[in-house]
Amino acid sequence: MLHLDLKPHNILITNKGHHVKLIDLGFGWSESYLHDLGFTRDYCAPEQQAAKTELFSPATDIFALGKIMQQFGLTNEAVIQRCLKEDPVDRSQSIGELQKAIKRHSKCYCQQSY
Repeated sequence: MLHLDLKPHNILITNKGHHVKLIDLGFGWSESYLHDLGFTRDYCAPEQQAAKTELFSPATDIFALGKIMQQFGLTNEAVIQRCLKEDPVDRSQSIGELQKAIKRHSKCYCQQSY
């Protein structure tokens, strides 16, 4: 399932355990739910704005995560720029792939932030 409306207001972090909770799944999408293409313009991927549902994939939500990480300075610029590629094929294709990229760049990022 794709969220398709990731933005800071839809991400909660618990006080105990710092667990991440996604809320507002009103625009959540799966292959069986194609009729509502709502989104928040500042965070949505180009394929969402163009209503190209055939291009929807985890890379669509990864674009939004890139926007969020950019807004809050959460990772290396190279990781963010890959998340924000126009073509979804050029973005990370899974959260696992994105996590590896963040870890790969984390030493460099941490050293720069001191």
